[in-house]
Amino acid sequence: MVGVAAEFLPSRSVGLSDVCTIEHLVNNKLIPGAPGVILANKSVPFSRLWDLTCLIGVEVSLTRDLHHGELVFRLRSGTRRSSPITRPSFGLIRIIAHTHPSGRSQALPSFKDIENLNQLFLHKISSQVDHAVIHSRVIYGPEANDYTIFWPTVLR
Repeated sequence: MVGVAAEFLPSRSVGLSDVCTIEHLVNNKLIPGAPGVILANKSVPFSRLWDLTCLIGVEVSLTRDLHHGELVFRLRSGTRRSSPITRPSFGLIRIIAHTHPSGRSQALPSFKDIENLNQLFLHKISSQVDHAVIHSRVIYGPEANDYTIFWPTVLR
């Protein structure tokens, strides 16, 4: 972009293991980084993703990935205005949700958010034509319903 400085992408916190819990990340204000960490949690409350975003000041993305044949939750961090998910990657099954640090003023998905979901959906239907339509969420606050669900816009 002309006239816009590149955003700083915070690197992963030093000493952070490849597997941890969301509580460990929040309690210690740790940054998972773009490659992310596998979460040992069986479920991940969206409010905890919001808590982490507030503490580290950047977007975080919760995905479902295939890792060594097992489905896992992976948490990645991006910048203040961008998610670390930029295109379908090997092992990425689903973009469950990501945060928008600016809160309610950015409760809707960005053009890039929709583009990322479109790319993932096209990737899915290229190998399985009758694949169910996927969706994702933008988390914009700490309350249980502080999210917006959105769907791909391609093939509609």
